[in-house]
Amino acid sequence: MLNHSPQPLIRFALGACLCASLSACNNDAPAQPTLPLPPAPVFIAQKHCLACHTTDAEVRAPLWPNIADHYKGDKEAVNKLSEKIIKGGSGSFGSTKMPAQYKNITTDEAKYLAEWILKQK
Repeated sequence: MLNHSPQPLIRFALGACLCASLSACNNDAPAQPTLPLPPAPVFIAQKHCLACHTTDAEVRAPLWPNIADHYKGDKEAVNKLSEKIIKGGSGSFGSTKMPAQYKNITTDEAKYLAEWILKQK
């Protein structure tokens, strides 16, 4: 009868566990789950966009359809408008200044909003 030590088997098992653990550790952070955004009319109300913008009566800022018309035909419209939402700006519609919304709206939310605005007529 051979006397086999369990030591090689234990070393193999520990090595396999170590390899599995190390392969699980990488520099890529897992993507945060994206929650579905509410319908645009609900979203713009939640983000207080209606304090300045509407579809039918100019309050403090341009109407949604006027913004859509301003960017009509521009292939970069979604990117430009979402950047304007995040960073703010002025000059496109007179002297009214769009305040930066980077504290209130994520980049994905700004793109979602820009896509909706550009569909308004």
